[in-house]
Amino acid sequence: MWPINSKLSDPQFKQEMKLCTVRYRFNSDKKLCGLQLIFTNGTSSPEFEAEDAEEVKDKKQKTGQWEKSDLDPNMQISSVEFFVCNENRTFSIQALRFRDSDGVVVQCITKVWPLAESWSSVANNAVDDALFAITCVKAEIPLGQEIIGIQVNTRGETLGKLGFIIWEPNVKADKLTLKPPQ
Repeated sequence: MWPINSKLSDPQFKQEMKLCTVRYRFNSDKKLCGLQLIFTNGTSSPEFEAEDAEEVKDKKQKTGQWEKSDLDPNMQISSVEFFVCNENRTFSIQALRFRDSDGVVVQCITKVWPLAESWSSVANNAVDDALFAITCVKAEIPLGQEIIGIQVNTRGETLGKLGFIIWEPNVKADKLTLKPPQ
């Protein structure tokens, strides 16, 4: 998880910060295996990589290079959608899609799925049995709140689960802490 509570007292968290760039990497199976967030104040998360991503390289499979997608820091991100594949009870993210406050797709990060307006139709038409399922998961970002961090499960060859840490900016606060939702 980044940032952790102890980091929130660092000076960069007392400045306005908005997500402006997402760096990512996909493996040869077009599944997300690396992710990093970069913010307008120069702060960036660590590069989160699947623990076994290097193992994939050792198997002589091509693991993709780091790429980046820029986001307009002046827009309000209202949601992030994840296209998740569950294959033999192993989760992998195959796409991320960011929407603005008008519901318009402003960035789509994927190597496999087209920038379709409705991923749910693809997911509903996919094979859905005990061994393989595709799901579109939507994470809402409440109005006035911003993405400031990330929590990622890095076990395995891909990033199978992730969540964004959000907050309502208050750069004048003396002490900042992350509290779980009630």
